[in-house]
Formats: sequence, C-alpha cells, structure tokens
Amino acid sequence: MVLPNSGFLYPSLSIVAFLIAASVLLYRKYSVPGVIFPASIALGLVNILAILFFLGSSLSLIGFIALVMGIFYAIIISLYLLNLLKKLFDFEFISRDNLFLAFKKNIAFAADLTLPTFIFSVFVAFLAPLHLREFGISLSLSILVFFPLIALLASSWAIQYARNNFLHVGNWYKTLDPKEDAFIVKMKSLFNNKYLYWVIGCLLSSAIIMFFTIGINSPFLFKKNYLVTIEVGDAGNIGSLVSSVPNFWSPFGKGSSSIRSYLVDGSQSIESIKSSLGSSGSFSIQETNAFNDATHLKEILKVCSLSLLLISTYIFIRFGFKNLLLLWVNTFSSLALCCSCLIVARVPIVSSIFTALLCYFFVSLLYHLYWFSSATLSKLDWFNKENKYSFFYGVDSSLKLCLFSFFLTSLLSVNEELILLDFYVFTILLFSHYISKVGFIFLEEKLDLFKDKYLWRKESEIKVVGEKSEVENFDEYDEELISDINS
Repeated sequence: MVLPNSGFLYPSLSIVAFLIAASVLLYRKYSVPGVIFPASIALGLVNILAILFFLGSSLSLIGFIALVMGIFYAIIISLYLLNLLKKLFDFEFISRDNLFLAFKKNIAFAADLTLPTFIFSVFVAFLAPLHLREFGISLSLSILVFFPLIALLASSWAIQYARNNFLHVGNWYKTLDPKEDAFIVKMKSLFNNKYLYWVIGCLLSSAIIMFFTIGINSPFLFKKNYLVTIEVGDAGNIGSLVSSVPNFWSPFGKGSSSIRSYLVDGSQSIESIKSSLGSSGSFSIQETNAFNDATHLKEILKVCSLSLLLISTYIFIRFGFKNLLLLWVNTFSSLALCCSCLIVARVPIVSSIFTALLCYFFVSLLYHLYWFSSATLSKLDWFNKENKYSFFYGVDSSLKLCLFSFFLTSLLSVNEELILLDFYVFTILLFSHYISKVGFIFLEEKLDLFKDKYLWRKESEIKVVGEKSEVENFDEYDEELISDINS
C-alpha cells in the first residue's frame, strides 16, 4: 500500500486526532464501554491498511475519503449500542442478564445497516466511472472489516464489561440526562403552523425546478478543464520545466522525455495558464470537460439510483412502504436543495464534487436506516419510559465527531483539492443529517395520518373465537426483556 505524497500526512494526523477526541467524548458519556469502540476502529484501520499493503494497492484521496465514510459507519453502530445500553439502565430492576439483549438488538441493527450499504459500495466499485471505483472498493473493504470487529467483537466486549461492572456503569449512566434535541424542539413549534408547510413546499419546489432547469447546464456548476501539453526542444531542460510548473497542475500521462501533459482545473483562466508557462518551449492548450461534466453526474446518479432500487426491496420488506417513500423523497429532495444552494452561492465546482456526491448517498442511506431501526424501538412501551427522541441524540454526536475530523483536516492540509472536498462533504453531511431528521420525525407522523384517513386503518384488535386479543408490536427479544423487567 503506497501513499502517493506527503499530503496524506495531514489527513492521517486528523484521523488520529479524531480517534483520540472520540475516545475522550465517549468515555465522558459512556465510561469504559465507550472507549472500546474507538480503539476497535483504530484496530480496524490497521487491518484495512495491512490488507491494502499486502495487495500492493495505492490509496488515493478518493480512497481515503471512502475510508472516512467507513469510520462513520462504525461510529453509527457503536453509538446505537451505547445508547441502547443507556436506555436499559434507565430501568430500576434491570439485571445483568438483560444486557445481552442489547447485543442481540445491535446485531439486528448492524445487519440492517450493512447489507444495503454494502450493496451500494459494490455497485460503485463495478459500475461507477473508472476514477471513482476506488471509492466503492475502499468502502466495501471498510464495511467487511468493521462489521465483525465493531458489531460482534467490540459490542460483546462492551457488554461484558458493563455486566462485570454492573453497579459502576449503571450509576454512571444514570447521571446522564440526554435532552431532546434543541433543533427538534424548535422545529416542532414551527411545524405546528400549517402555513409553514406551504412555505417549505414552495422553497423546495423552487430549488428542484432551478436545479433541473439551469443546474445541469449551468456554467457555474461545471467549469471546463484545460489539457496543457508542453514540448521542450532540449530534453535536458525538462527538469527545469517540471520544477517551474505550479503545484496545482495535475500530471496527465507519462509523455516522452521532452513532452509533458498537465490537467489544469477550470478555475484557472487562460491568461493565468499562459503566464505560468512563460517561455517554456512550445505548448498547446486544449479545452476539455471530459473529466468533470454533466455526463459523469448522470452516470453517478444512474449508479446510485440502480443501487437504491435494489436496496428498496430490502427496506420495503424490513421497514414497509412508508419508510421506503421517506428514503426516496428525503434523499433526492435534499440533494436538489444542496446543489441549488451551491449554484446560487457560486461555489466553484471541481471534480471532487463527484466523490462528495457518493458520500452523500452513503451517508443519507446510513441516516435513514438508523431512523427506521430506531423507530421500531420507539413503538415499544418500555422504550418510551422517557422521551423517545432522547435515544436519537447519538446521531448528533456522531455527526459532530465526523465534522470535527473534516474540519481539522481542512485546517492542517495545504492541499487545495482536499480543502474543497472537505467543504463539499461538510455541506452534504449537514443537509443529509437535518433533512433526514426533519423528514423522518415530521413526515412520518403525517404519512401515518394520511394512511389512516385515506388508505386503510390498521386494526389494533382482532377477534379470535369471539374474543378480542390485542396485537402488540413486540419481537421475541422485546417480550423477553419485558418479562424479565416485570418479574
């Protein structure tokens, strides 16, 4: 495994700082069980790098960002289990044996998270444009390594520690008082006003119309690149030519001993390119958009849509049509809104946007699967002893940790492309997080009302031999937990 240049020193240091910060934060919230997971993630990173080194693969910036997405996947699984442990310790008569029920629940959640995301990564690895397939390869490798390490080993270690130190961990967790997200509280008060729905609908419609009318072909969305070919009469002068080329020019191909080709980002004007060349022999400048154009955007959207179609079958079987509808509506509406904001703000768009777009679909899928799995818990009476949304604050914690990593990377790095990529991913994480949160919490309730009023009403009681028996939404693990608590 070869790191191409010293520019990877800064991202590597940011990952180390991220894991240290995560360990401190999770220890303060969850005691020793919280530290087990960052340590396991670090172990997983070592294993991934060892596999890449064994295969002789080269990790580019695209592969590095995919590795960060794999860490985000591992953090989500970790926080799900830790929040579930915290919820169990809220009960006064919880026993040591009940803690293993959290392990069973976490395995089910990890499976719900892993299968769809792995399908997505495989689609990207085989069907995406060639220069982006490394994203799918690195991401699928991360999922394959982190699933057994986090969902199985780290989870079992954390639960075993909580069981052996039952009183200490229980007293620690009971001092925590997670509040309902301030953003949710504010949005609840706003969404009580029915006219706000019309305002949001108009804004979203305007963004979608703007995106599809001027977005794809807008000169502000995709800037043309330039392929610069320089020929030096004396091959001995090629060394001085290479040293004089600006560091933001990307070498394109090997060339001969006296010819060099460079791909220059479209943010540079023709005049600045010519002034940089000076008297560097004969040169030609060719305009091209073959590396950063709407064609690649359509290919990526096609790959992501095809993978979502296959994933939709699993989500429909596992979580129902309502949640499937939420996934599609939230994902593409927030994508249109995010891209429209970039267009309006005249943010320079370079080839890194395609990597950020893949990150967006992956993160959006992670968030929605988290909401869907958490919703199955929130239907249970024992889970709703306190405010059910207090369980969701783990997602906010994971978002803050990942944003800290990206922010630190941007501050430390001198790589312009990495800074732009961090900005794109930072923006996409914010949109994906808050749009999916608002969409799930508020649209879910509205869809339930619509279903009951216009489609069908779910019966809560059925008649069996002339008697009514209540239908409960409990699985075998929930019934086992309830019986243990009641006893």
